[in-house]
Amino acid sequence: MKKVAKDWLHKNLMYGDITAVTSYVYNYSNSSNPIIKQAFHLIQSAEQKTLEEVHGIAPKLMRAYQKANSGARSFTPGWQSMMMEFDDKGIPTGNFVRSINYGLYQKDLKEFLETLNSDFIDDYGFTYVVDDTGAITNSLTGEFAEDEEWGPNGEMPKYIEYLQAIEKFKADRIHRRYKPQYYIERLSRPYDGTIDPMSAEFKDTKFHHGLSPKTLSRYTYYQSNINYYLNKCQDPNTGLVYPERLSSDDQLSLDKWKDRLDKFTSIFNEDGSYKIGEDLKMAYEVRAW
Repeated sequence: MKKVAKDWLHKNLMYGDITAVTSYVYNYSNSSNPIIKQAFHLIQSAEQKTLEEVHGIAPKLMRAYQKANSGARSFTPGWQSMMMEFDDKGIPTGNFVRSINYGLYQKDLKEFLETLNSDFIDDYGFTYVVDDTGAITNSLTGEFAEDEEWGPNGEMPKYIEYLQAIEKFKADRIHRRYKPQYYIERLSRPYDGTIDPMSAEFKDTKFHHGLSPKTLSRYTYYQSNINYYLNKCQDPNTGLVYPERLSSDDQLSLDKWKDRLDKFTSIFNEDGSYKIGEDLKMAYEVRAW
């Protein structure tokens, strides 16, 4: 039996099928733990049911497509283009038609940012730019946006005002993972009390606050670098990402940024000691959201 398993793994790995290892190592059907075994069975049953439903629908879709295609050739040549998304100049964006024109949205967002930057310069004499290190800075003073703070009476930092304008623009233009209010509330005034995790005050309020400018800036910095590499390995047809398709250098860089984000959001230092002060506060802020 061991030889059969070894030959099977070798044969699959020779052809680059890494799912062979996954299916072999993560097969819990023979687990000695009855709970794991039952959970594995439930998951497999659900997956099988989904496959059966797909196989029942797919032939109907194919027949409908063939029927529509044969009839449309005579009356509507090139009817498939009706499923393609175009921008306001009639240029294909590479997307399928959806309730939101994402190609046009990207164009509108770019124009909005140009207007927002111009308005900030007119009103305040500066805007926000990204420097060579990826940090967000004040275009006039060169100071880091993350160093801005809320006023003692709740005065909003200009950086938060800038971000809120962007979130409000996005609110009714794209589909996102959470409701618009979620993203707006993240930009509300941060918790400013004790950061002793054992105190009653901290326990009552740590889940009811926004993120400080410093936390927002650093989190965005790490996540944007992660997204850069994930976008490089995203399948344009399915939207899924395949990090294993990245080059060795890119994979190392992706792992580096993920590790930095994990350390940033952890409440422990690398040596296992508990974080203190501002580092602990930032970690709790992110974890609360």
